[in-house]
Amino acid sequence: MKEYWKSVEELRPSEDNTEVKKSSYVFNEEGDATASTRRDFLKIFGFSIASAAVLASCERPVKKAIPLLIQPEEIRPGTANYYASTFYDGTEAIPILIKVRDGRPIKIEGNDLCLATRGAASARAQASLLNLYDKSRPAEPSILGKIENWDIIDGQIIKKLNEWDNTKSFVLLTPTVLSPSTLQLIEDFKTKYPFTSHVTFDAISYSALREANLLAYNKAIIPTLRFDKAKLVVGFNADFLGTWLQPITFSKQYSTGRKLTNGEKDMMRHVQFEATMSLTGSNADERVPMAAFEEGAYLASLYSILASKAGKITNTSGASDSIKAIAAELWSAKGKSLVVSGTNDVNIQVLVCSINQLLNNNGTTVLLNEPINLFKGDDRQIETLINDSINNKVGGILFWQTNPVYHYPAAGKMADAIKNIPLKIAVSSLDNETATLCDYQLPAPHSIESWDDAELSKGLFTLTQPAIRPLFNTRSPQDNLIKWASFDGEFYDYLKLYWKENIYTMSLASGRQFEAFWKTSLRDGIIYDTNKNADDINASTTIDVNKALSNIKTSPTNELELVLYQNVPIGDGTLANNPWLQELPDPVSRVCWDNYVAISPAFATLRGLEQGDLLKVNDIELPILIQPGQARNTLAIAVGYGRRQAGKVAT
Repeated sequence: MKEYWKSVEELRPSEDNTEVKKSSYVFNEEGDATASTRRDFLKIFGFSIASAAVLASCERPVKKAIPLLIQPEEIRPGTANYYASTFYDGTEAIPILIKVRDGRPIKIEGNDLCLATRGAASARAQASLLNLYDKSRPAEPSILGKIENWDIIDGQIIKKLNEWDNTKSFVLLTPTVLSPSTLQLIEDFKTKYPFTSHVTFDAISYSALREANLLAYNKAIIPTLRFDKAKLVVGFNADFLGTWLQPITFSKQYSTGRKLTNGEKDMMRHVQFEATMSLTGSNADERVPMAAFEEGAYLASLYSILASKAGKITNTSGASDSIKAIAAELWSAKGKSLVVSGTNDVNIQVLVCSINQLLNNNGTTVLLNEPINLFKGDDRQIETLINDSINNKVGGILFWQTNPVYHYPAAGKMADAIKNIPLKIAVSSLDNETATLCDYQLPAPHSIESWDDAELSKGLFTLTQPAIRPLFNTRSPQDNLIKWASFDGEFYDYLKLYWKENIYTMSLASGRQFEAFWKTSLRDGIIYDTNKNADDINASTTIDVNKALSNIKTSPTNELELVLYQNVPIGDGTLANNPWLQELPDPVSRVCWDNYVAISPAFATLRGLEQGDLLKVNDIELPILIQPGQARNTLAIAVGYGRRQAGKVAT
């Protein structure tokens, strides 16, 4: 009979741990309150008793309720209303429903009408509600840290734009823009001010994935992946159930593939190769700890074996037994398999494209003709922007809900480049490190307070609508462009007109009047264009993998390796000031509120390290977490922490 343990400490209990376990359920005899923690107290008395004690001994604050002078028709006291909207933080895009009671948003859930997410919503989407009420949000526009009137700020910026030196560019640095109406607005703004350029910057880069498909199929796309159509999934460092690409969509597909329904007798098999234990790896049928530098060699061997089976090459020497076994399984599941990699390396992604093509997966589990619109950032564009800024080719920049001073890997180089730009404008709904370097700090509304739209994938449109009036003196980035370009109306008018001229004209309008179509779209939050034209991509194009094979990098196996990854609650750190997310335990390590460096048990034994010891990595001191299942010489650290300007909780 197998035995299971909840932690390393339970598997190998020490005297110190045993004493802590025994003493954690009793107060010390001397009654020293400092020796007992809040957690100890709740273990003894239970949260309900503790709450009753607190409420009995403390007077609750008095809150005065002032009735509305004129009661809105749609508000009934105690009755909840639901508003369809979209959550998008630059990483995840999820159709949602916002529950509003007595004028206040109180809950976020997924939208059941979305066929991709099937009504699911991530922890970050649900917790983003708390950021709406965050007092540390930028509340007033300011110039050099001094609160100023919007009219004065608009006057100064419009004057600067009208007197612009055309030899220098004015850069709009945005995350991936999913909104078709916003993309059109940016083009209209560029027509008004031709010196404007639009650069996309993603906090987590997937640039290599798009570049690999460009090399393979002449289109820089990220294809739609269908895990529910696969009988065998092989992942390489891709936490697709936790953080990679579209985890909510993939989780729903994955669960479908793992269920035996409609008389099916064989469920999806999943094999995971990864350096550190992930949520995806913990769910795999077979998991192989693999140093990150070995991934290229593993994929090269896998490609060689499959290409040999396809009659393209004959040399298959050097492959490990595990790769040979996986190759045989994949070949048996041709057309019903899927190979993915989460590594941002063009050579690795080219190999993955080639492997899926050899397995005839294009058109079944890899839909090249139905790409998604997430992660359009190009790493080379950011390098060009930095060099142009240093060489005085950039006269101004607007940071549109972006924070490159924190998210860009070479943060110091990015900060120096920004300081060299004469005009710096930050438009953000959250306090961040980049805004502190800007002349103009313009507060943007929370997504629950604003209008927007999105095309998540080809033919799938969603709307974002406000569920509450803005709590602070904010203005959306789109309204800023409209104001500075002297366009008529507000962004809501622009959005509605765009839908009338573009979305409404599609077949999905079904002959209805536009106002009826618009109201239905707002109610549902999701519109499908069932007659969309698929992208014309030749999935059978011959892929040249020779360059990728020659560029595969390997390192000696005895060297230490640092792996950076996203954990599920914090992600890229954009919502790090949210206490709901900080106190949400990581689903694998169960750690909350702080970062750590994960090491393997073998490495800990070899170096004489114990759980909780402090380890300095590149001058960053972090506690050690011994993580079973991790590659031997791998150190793993989550990104998203180390915030210096993000609000009280994150800081």
